[in-house]
Amino acid sequence: MADRNPKHVVVLGAGMAGLYAAWQLQQSGCTVTVYEAQDRIGGRNWTLRKGDLVPDTSTLAQACNFSGGQYFNAGAWRVMPHHRRMMSLAMELGIALMPIHVSQPAMGLYAAGGMDAFPHGMASRLTSGVRTGCQVLRLIPERNNHFSRAVVEYRVGDQTHATQSDAVLVALPLGLVRPLLQRWAPGVESALHQVQSADAIKVAWEAGDDPESGWPVNSMSDQPDQSGLRLIWPHDPVPAVQRVVVAYGNSHALQEVFRGSRVRAVEQAESYLRQFRGFSDLKFLHALAVQWARIPFQRAAAYRLRPESNAALQQLRQGQAPVFFAADGLSSFNGWQEGALESAEAAVQQVSRYLQI
Repeated sequence: MADRNPKHVVVLGAGMAGLYAAWQLQQSGCTVTVYEAQDRIGGRNWTLRKGDLVPDTSTLAQACNFSGGQYFNAGAWRVMPHHRRMMSLAMELGIALMPIHVSQPAMGLYAAGGMDAFPHGMASRLTSGVRTGCQVLRLIPERNNHFSRAVVEYRVGDQTHATQSDAVLVALPLGLVRPLLQRWAPGVESALHQVQSADAIKVAWEAGDDPESGWPVNSMSDQPDQSGLRLIWPHDPVPAVQRVVVAYGNSHALQEVFRGSRVRAVEQAESYLRQFRGFSDLKFLHALAVQWARIPFQRAAAYRLRPESNAALQQLRQGQAPVFFAADGLSSFNGWQEGALESAEAAVQQVSRYLQI
């Protein structure tokens, strides 16, 4: 028999960890409310198409001007075959996964038509959906001899609101959590002080046509080259034959190659791209740059704890009832969607034990 008074859990953040946790909690019988500061879901799983805007904390927003049917995975772009949670999730959501290159299975798989099929698929299964445009201001645990609860204060437009719940699962970027805390145990604040960030950039273009020799075999290794750069060639025929070429740069590339303004970064990336045979005269149109440190409510491509910070890692994995944490930086797959699901799974178990559900 269903609980006549189901527990209410608030999930903060509608990235992969937050959505996966919310879905699992709902399946456990909880009433779940998901708050997301941005006007979109997915977090770093972000697929850009014609008409989408890319906000930038340092300059004006960019508009995606690709042709209809073209898309750009600005963040997560592949799933590895050994990522069992992601593989199971794709099966459960009915998402078709295709090999990036049939002769190189180690390169992994992609979601045909865009990686955002994952967050949208999960969100569609949430009874209460996701409340976007809700910026969390404060997170306050309250306790007395009879009960423990959490209060979340958040802003929608110019209005401030507060909600109470039996538990809160925080799935926000780890580096953005500490300023929200009120009346927290020193151990949690100390652990959050040890979170480090890493930046990355992707620059995408729509090619005006195909190179005469065809696109190169996407024979990259799992790591970028010595400059910190990696090129990702078109490979998806869904929903239209793709012509979007992507240059990825890690934090090293941002220091050594992509220096200066966004315009300069695009110029440097295109110069690198044109070094390839047959590309010197190819038209590259509608350049779009996503540098994660400049994306509001993200402010980094990845957050992680220092390798020597095992005590801090365990503290954040444990949480502080009635508040618990989920993030790929708390998992054994840091920087991967699989890590977001692994951490969400563990956080849901913590919430379930605490609420005795």
